[in-house]
Amino acid sequence: MKLLCIAVITAFGLFADEGSRDGCDAGTIKGTYGLAGTGVSSQGGQTLQYALMGKLVFSSGGAVSGTQAINIAGQILRGPISGTYQVRNDCSGTLTLFVPGGSTTFDLLILRGANEILLIETVPGEIAAGSLKRM
Repeated sequence: MKLLCIAVITAFGLFADEGSRDGCDAGTIKGTYGLAGTGVSSQGGQTLQYALMGKLVFSSGGAVSGTQAINIAGQILRGPISGTYQVRNDCSGTLTLFVPGGSTTFDLLILRGANEILLIETVPGEIAAGSLKRM
């Protein structure tokens, strides 16, 4: 049993974010990332599934811009994205994206020395998750 506990602790240590040892800030994720995600949205009394992909560019000052392609229940939409983000010292944070017709907010978690970022939407009534990978 003791050996199993040591193995589990060691495994978690191997997957820990290297950036979290030194802390994170807005500059940690400065650069360009590929975006992929899926979700469910309620619009006009209907529940619609969607998938999206795109490219986001993070500045060290907390601004983000980019492009997206989204498939909402078979309808394809393409266009620009802009937004803001904040990063906490523990390598978690928030991301708000502005798209035509509205905005949405995500919690984020920075992984693998900022080569990957996990996202989960935090808007009540909406369900979405995705990830960003450094390009």
